[in-house]
Amino acid sequence: MAETQSSFNYDEFDSSTQAFLQQKTREIKLLRSQLTSKSNSLVLQAAYTIGEKLVEVRDASSESCKPYFKAWLTNEVLKEFNFKTIGNFYNYIGLYKYTSKYLGGVAGLEANPKINLSALSTLGSSSTSNEIKQKFAEFAKSGKRIRLQDVDQAIINERTAAKLVNEDLEFGSNNCLQYETSNPPEAITTPTKFNDIDSFLQTETSHTSTELAIRTHTKAQGMLAKLGRKLCNFVWIAPDNRSESWQNERLGDLSIGAFPKIGTDPTEQKIIPYIDVIWLGKNKRVKAVFEIECTTSIYSGLLRMTDLMELYGSLNFSFYIVVPEARVKKVKEQLSRPTFKALELDKKCKWIIIEELDKKWEEMMEWGTDPTIINRIAYSLIDE
Repeated sequence: MAETQSSFNYDEFDSSTQAFLQQKTREIKLLRSQLTSKSNSLVLQAAYTIGEKLVEVRDASSESCKPYFKAWLTNEVLKEFNFKTIGNFYNYIGLYKYTSKYLGGVAGLEANPKINLSALSTLGSSSTSNEIKQKFAEFAKSGKRIRLQDVDQAIINERTAAKLVNEDLEFGSNNCLQYETSNPPEAITTPTKFNDIDSFLQTETSHTSTELAIRTHTKAQGMLAKLGRKLCNFVWIAPDNRSESWQNERLGDLSIGAFPKIGTDPTEQKIIPYIDVIWLGKNKRVKAVFEIECTTSIYSGLLRMTDLMELYGSLNFSFYIVVPEARVKKVKEQLSRPTFKALELDKKCKWIIIEELDKKWEEMMEWGTDPTIINRIAYSLIDE
């Protein structure tokens, strides 16, 4: 590939700083190819080393270097990675900081190549508590597989626990007592009491049934994705699930690559990636949002929906929780909570039973012409 002329002016620096920046630029460019390796271990090591070099530049002893860190990233490094924003590089910095502090650096990555790159980046974020950082470090050191959705669920559980405490205090002692006994929320306990990932994440299932739940989740995601493409043109699928296959087709092949920016609030980029399925129309406007909760906390799925409502309250799209029939009671209980009623989520959110979706899917695929057809198998509290 021919060298492109740089718009970054190295003449702004003294000779030693020039040499330092040029050397780090070359080193990072050389590591770029390793990020596409089929070996997750090599990808993790490359990301760690890129983060390390970025930190070296950011924290360089030469004061003249610091004001130009963002300019150097934008003009020298960003264009080589096809990233739209420099925020992606801060993920590498987060990965490096977490790995070096909690896992012992590259040696820790070599010992456990099952860790997801995005999971490490999230763990390195300043918004992730030290308690969660430490607990996942213990899991990693024991050789357990660490996925982004595991970390995300732990963060949500922790925040939910804090939110529940605050809510109960607001109700007052009498109302709180009545609420807890008549309609208790799903169990959320302090993460430090658990010694394995499943308990830590409150999955409510045994290890034996987890595989079946994953297959059910994948099937539901596949059915909704194909139906969405037929009825709405475009579909978004959570990146963590795109490597899964249904009917001999990768879920990732059914999804758009990048989600269209809806607003200016950076919070949307922390919510959208974790939504299981989103239907979008021809203009890529959101038509419907689906959270599939086979085993994971129904509360967390509803919480993401309330976040979307707060961000895009002026937009008109539908919310659906998709669950096995055995979990319908839990959905009703959660939608009946004062928190969600105050936001009128009990009126806006419907639930779909996976078994019914399975029975009606072929019929809807054949005869459906409008996204509202999904409401034929959707239920809500106001209908009861």
